[in-house]
Amino acid sequence: MSSGALDTLPGWARTLLAEARVGHLGLVDADERPRVLPVTYVLADDGALWSAIDHKPKRRPPARLRYLARRPDASLTADRYDEDWTRLAWVQVLGRVEILERDVSGSEAALAGLAR
Repeated sequence: MSSGALDTLPGWARTLLAEARVGHLGLVDADERPRVLPVTYVLADDGALWSAIDHKPKRRPPARLRYLARRPDASLTADRYDEDWTRLAWVQVLGRVEILERDVSGSEAALAGLAR
């Protein structure tokens, strides 16, 4: 997901996106039902959000790729829970997803972030 709007986020929201370990990807499935899937992701230096598809034995292609290929509009929500409710926070980014099949050249920093 990429959007110039990430530059307009308040500092705390951008920090939360950068530091969260898991996000929740919201999308619409083939039957027009809403789905929310946990994903790992990284916020790249250029403001793009990257998530990888692993090689676990799942249906091919994985459901989220099928859903996103059909309807690439999605949301990513990152949140922070704390017993101290004054520290609760969440941020949601809306955008279009681009699925990169193989050629991710020039994206080494984002790939390194995902590996971490």
